[in-house]
Amino acid sequence: MTLALFEKYQHLPMTDSMFVMSILLTFTFLVISVDSATYILASMTTNGSLTLWLVAKIIWGFVMSVIAAGLLAGGRFAAL
Repeated sequence: MTLALFEKYQHLPMTDSMFVMSILLTFTFLVISVDSATYILASMTTNGSLTLWLVAKIIWGFVMSVIAAGLLAGGRFAAL
């Protein structure tokens, strides 16, 4: 199921370009999602303040990275 999109590309023109575009779009989606989650967690930590501390955002980004790395190490991609 995971490779279905890339298998579909084998039957379409410009396969390599579509591979690169899909990976870039997926990467962009993940970066934006993590940035939003970091912003929300930092906002909740600072009691809903709209002017966030840079340190709070960095700490939450680090915590989320450690959790994701732990899940990947423990259960590979099935954990995520």
